[in-house]
Amino acid sequence: MAQDQEMQKKAMEFRMLQERGAAMQGQLTALKNLIEEAESTSKSLEALCATGQESVLFPLGAGVIVKAKPLSPGRVLVEEGAGVVLEKDAKDAMRQLEQRRAKLIQAFDSFNSQLSKLSERLDVLRADLMQYR
Repeated sequence: MAQDQEMQKKAMEFRMLQERGAAMQGQLTALKNLIEEAESTSKSLEALCATGQESVLFPLGAGVIVKAKPLSPGRVLVEEGAGVVLEKDAKDAMRQLEQRRAKLIQAFDSFNSQLSKLSERLDVLRADLMQYR
């Protein structure tokens, strides 16, 4: 009887950890997308500054692209959070993007490590549950 209760506890823990692992996997995917977006934005900003062209193409979304002329070459608008947007030098914006990217990579690595530990615990529980059958 005590062994049945122990196995029920392990089965419940197993299900809970599976759900948590799936949620963490989703968060890892979101972090990866944010990292890629920061890298892409940084490359685009670098190319924009390097070319010095009078007009550039800006994607609006849904396959729509507009040709535009920067009003202030070398200056960009950067969202700071909470709906606050500041005009900054493009080089400062690139530094800020790199800092954001570094923090995202750190968070990704931390989540990945936690997910790895969770996976190890799931393997132990799976083995215990298989023995009980």
